[in-house]
Amino acid sequence: MPIDYASLSPGSQLARDTLSLDEETVARYLDAVGDETPVSSSAGPRLAPAMAVAALSFRGVVRALDLPGGSLHLAQDLEFARPVAVGETLECRAKVLQNSVRRGMRVLVVSLEAANTDGRAALTGKTTVMLPM
Repeated sequence: MPIDYASLSPGSQLARDTLSLDEETVARYLDAVGDETPVSSSAGPRLAPAMAVAALSFRGVVRALDLPGGSLHLAQDLEFARPVAVGETLECRAKVLQNSVRRGMRVLVVSLEAANTDGRAALTGKTTVMLPM
């Protein structure tokens, strides 16, 4: 069933996902972006790349919105509160902040938050997506 984007009001929860940043997930991310940094390290806890946390957190928004062809990712404003260790699990949440129409296109501003199971934030921010009507 197609999403009624007009019905998404500020405060509506779009996505709530659990993100496991295990070695395999981080390795797949590094492979996808062409980063040859090894996932394992004997020098202490291996940290997940910050952009891996961002990209994988944003995945829930993309799935929830089922973005149609012609959609544009206009902007992103992220704050990384702390490093995330490989092996850590994060709860990712996305909510609608703004839903408007400009020049025949729908503009959605969505908040993003990723925190560990104790509620300690790793990432907060917002992203703006424009969808054809």
